[in-house]
Formats: sequence, structure tokens, C-alpha cells
Amino acid sequence: MTQLYVLFSVLALMAGLLVVLQRNPVYSALSLLVAFVAMGFAMILLGSPFLGAVFLIIYAGAIITLFLFALMLLNLRRPSFDFDFSPRSYAGVIAVGAVWAATLFALFHTPELQRPFSVNASFDPAFYRMGLFQQYIVPFEILSVLLLVALVAVLALTRKEGTE
Repeated sequence: MTQLYVLFSVLALMAGLLVVLQRNPVYSALSLLVAFVAMGFAMILLGSPFLGAVFLIIYAGAIITLFLFALMLLNLRRPSFDFDFSPRSYAGVIAVGAVWAATLFALFHTPELQRPFSVNASFDPAFYRMGLFQQYIVPFEILSVLLLVALVAVLALTRKEGTE
């Protein structure tokens, strides 16, 4: 089981890297799909089948469909910029590497993070329902309004002039 978890984790990391490195946005979205599926199976292996199912259904299904629809709507063919490395970009790569190294150091050298955590509540969807609709109802509603505004903005940006 540990080998499967490591396999899905490495697959998710490699697919996440391909999301950033791909020049074609459709290939990037498909790499994101692979990353979501791998993370969903990793959640299932961690003992949280509900979160794994949410990853597979919501993220791998709905979000990727939305991304592909937006890509088709924008009709992107080729990247419109040519990236050349400058001294600033090297500084950015060094800064990202330093933050990544600090995160890995904190992950492996903090005793609180090395203890196993309890996953008893992760099997019960009622646990998530209670948290989402009682404790976090205001952020949930703010997110729903934000998504509605984003949808209206996409429709306004893609509308051709002269059409109503």
C-alpha cells in the first residue's frame, strides 16, 4: 500500500510539473487531470474515501471540463510570448527553490508533523457537511458569489461586439 501511495504521489508531482512546463494549454489541462486523479487515489489510500471521491468527481470531472471549455472558448492556438531567461528569472527560480527547501526541511524536522494523525472523521460525510454548512457557511457563500461573478466576467469578456 505504501508503494502505491508513493507511485500516485510521484505521478501527481510529475503531472503537476508538466502542467507548468507544457506550452500547449490543452496538454497542460490534461496533465492537470492526471494530477487530480493521482491525488484522488492517494487520498483513498490514505484512508479517506470521501475526499478521494470528491477529488475524482469534482476536480477531475467538473473543474477539468470547465478548464477545457474555457480553453475552447478563448481559442488559444500558440503562446503569444517567447520567454527568455534574464537575471530576474534566475532570482525567481532561486527564491522558489529556497522556499521549497525550507518547506521540506520543516516537514521532515518538525516533530508535530511526524506523528500520525487521526482519520476517524474522514469516513463520515456528515463531518464535512456539519463543518461546511455550520462553521464555514460565510466563506462558502462568498465563494459561491465569487464563482458567479467569474462566470459573468467570462461571458462579458467573450461576447462579440455588436451582439446582445
